[in-house]
Amino acid sequence: MVNERSTPQQERSRVAFTRVLNAADELFAEFGVHETQISQIIDRSGVSAGSLYRFFPDKMSVAHALIERYRGGIGGMAGVLVRAETVEEVLNLIDATVDLSAKYRAENPGYRALSEVFPASDPASPLYEMRQEQVELFVELVADVASHISKKQRHRIISYMAVIMDAVLKAEDVESDSEARATETKQVLRRYVEAELLSGA
Repeated sequence: MVNERSTPQQERSRVAFTRVLNAADELFAEFGVHETQISQIIDRSGVSAGSLYRFFPDKMSVAHALIERYRGGIGGMAGVLVRAETVEEVLNLIDATVDLSAKYRAENPGYRALSEVFPASDPASPLYEMRQEQVELFVELVADVASHISKKQRHRIISYMAVIMDAVLKAEDVESDSEARATETKQVLRRYVEAELLSGA
């Protein structure tokens, strides 16, 4: 849950709120979450300290609000990804998911830094629920192809698939060779899914 003092109602307040989140996104990527100071967020955003503290009591509340924004953006995947009915469509779905995730991370640079502080595998992490929503979406999208596997088994397989994707996309030098990293991720996931999710299909 986001620990905000209030929610912006007026346009000017919404603009200030967005500027704070944009600045935090950049700074967390540059310096890390723990190393970033609230004063840096104020300076980078151009928002006064009074305006910032009106919405955020501290730096971690800014981080939580940023995660909520990430969560809203990832939810848009549901409108882009399509249900798979064949093995080839599942593999294409994997490719599309990797491409969307890589693009999303590039557009939201602080995601990587926040995921190191709040691992998506930890049920106490604010990123955990977002991860679970992604997994549930994928479980439903492949249900027709993997009907021979129970929903619980599909959930386990796809949860592990998400861990693999995170690990490869978050590896060092991902920014300097993002296309090669995305290709590697697709290859790893395709092999894994063909071996596990689609066995006996």
